[in-house]
Amino acid sequence: MNKLDNKVAIVTGATKGIGAAIAKAFGAEGAAVVVNYARDHEGAERVVREITGKGGRAIAVQGDVAQRSDAQRLVAEVKKAFDRLDVLVNNAGVFSFAPFEKFSEQEFHRQFNTNVLGTFPDDRSRFAGLRCWRRQHHQHRINGECRCRPDPFDLCGIKERCQWLDARALKRIRTQKNPC
Repeated sequence: MNKLDNKVAIVTGATKGIGAAIAKAFGAEGAAVVVNYARDHEGAERVVREITGKGGRAIAVQGDVAQRSDAQRLVAEVKKAFDRLDVLVNNAGVFSFAPFEKFSEQEFHRQFNTNVLGTFPDDRSRFAGLRCWRRQHHQHRINGECRCRPDPFDLCGIKERCQWLDARALKRIRTQKNPC
């Protein structure tokens, strides 16, 4: 028996990189994984195939967490497919490298809506329906945050810090005291 058997996890931004690695790790530990993506359908299907190819359960659900209606549809798809949610991994994030004078208000809002508002499932309108599940299930919310040095092109150590975050999240879920 795996540590995350009978758990359901949404991993936002799970088509590549850290999000894909988290989704695959959760799938390997027995969780049913909802691979969320905004635009990369092929990447999401690739991650789902890798999970299901190893005997896991996974579905891909399109939705931009910066958009309320997409976040609500994501929750509705989870309810329809698995009827529960135990883990929400807020991995989706956007960033553009541009000089300050070329940074538009539209780009600011795109980043803010994804990187800040997209991580708050307690926002009643964004992830409506999650709050009632909390009464029935012990849930975990994991917000990925990796800090880099002031020079955004100097990414030394980011991979190691993100791997540490991933390992810590899995350990927290494995050792929960109130299993569903």
